[in-house]
Amino acid sequence: MTNFMGEWFWGRRGERHWPLGEVVRRLAYTNVSKCCRKVLQVERDGVADGDFLRRLAGVLEISEGVVVYLTRQDRLAYLRAWNEWADQPTTIRVVMRAVPGFMIGVTLPDGVMTPDAAIAFAQAHAARLHRKVFVILSRRESVGITEDGTINGRFTTRPDTDPCPLLSVRRQKFLFRTTGFGAVEPWVPPGGGAT
Repeated sequence: MTNFMGEWFWGRRGERHWPLGEVVRRLAYTNVSKCCRKVLQVERDGVADGDFLRRLAGVLEISEGVVVYLTRQDRLAYLRAWNEWADQPTTIRVVMRAVPGFMIGVTLPDGVMTPDAAIAFAQAHAARLHRKVFVILSRRESVGITEDGTINGRFTTRPDTDPCPLLSVRRQKFLFRTTGFGAVEPWVPPGGGAT
């Protein structure tokens, strides 16, 4: 994924031939290590809180208009990448809440290929086991089913929210499968690569 802001800030620092230490000195940070991490985070990911970004832009003599423009370009690039990711076809999946906070994937029977059949299977499964179940129809749409087997909503994924249930440990998102011990399905976010 592109990082227009980070590349611009990195380029401005490079034009001046400033090592990180010089940027920290000009920012007047006492915690050198923390400030270096923040500068590198801007350069690598284009991410920083507003106050730090303003201060860094001031030191590197980058105008507010350029920062706004670069932020907009990064956002548009992210939205394009997210829409491409969300439009890729996926198989229908069923996820069950085993216990609060712990989701497992449920294997669909062989004959279940359509969204309606998957929802019907999930409703019966939820009612039989008295567990919440979610049917992930695509990367954009999922269906929630209550413990008694009734549909409690259809959820649409947006770029900044993902209603699909996942388990997260140390910011690593994944889903256990019911196909055997140790079967884990990593979550692949927009832009590829497991997080």
